[in-house]
Amino acid sequence: MDMNAEALELDTAIRSRNTTEVAVALVLLPVMVGIAWSAPSLVQSAGFALMAVGCMVVSLVLGLYGRIELPEAHLDEATWRSRYAAYLQRQVKLLSSAPLWYVAPIIGGMVLVVGGPSSGNVGMFMMVVGFGLGLCVLNLNEARKLAARRDAVAA
Repeated sequence: MDMNAEALELDTAIRSRNTTEVAVALVLLPVMVGIAWSAPSLVQSAGFALMAVGCMVVSLVLGLYGRIELPEAHLDEATWRSRYAAYLQRQVKLLSSAPLWYVAPIIGGMVLVVGGPSSGNVGMFMMVVGFGLGLCVLNLNEARKLAARRDAVAA
């Protein structure tokens, strides 16, 4: 497979993932707001509100920064490689920062909803924390893979 076809395949996968994540966040946003409005406690309301903010942040970040254009196929190889390496670097930065803009507000809200470790819900708390750590590992692992690809393209 030539490098341009490989880049197109990766770009298609990234756009599909981003579209799915934005769609899910936009569907969950009004649900989280509704639950926050009617939650039984102020702490749970704050948790659902934080998850709603997380849904908005995910939609905005992926909408604004997730739309990265591939270099045009007709460019000479050196220019194309340079632009593709820059494309990959922007994807690496987005994935590397996902624990801050993606995971933190959503998992933080979930921790508030389950009441933290002192609520007697230790199992649920551990599950939420494990889920958050798993999301961080997945995003950072993808960033590492794309960084390796970027380095190979730039070489």
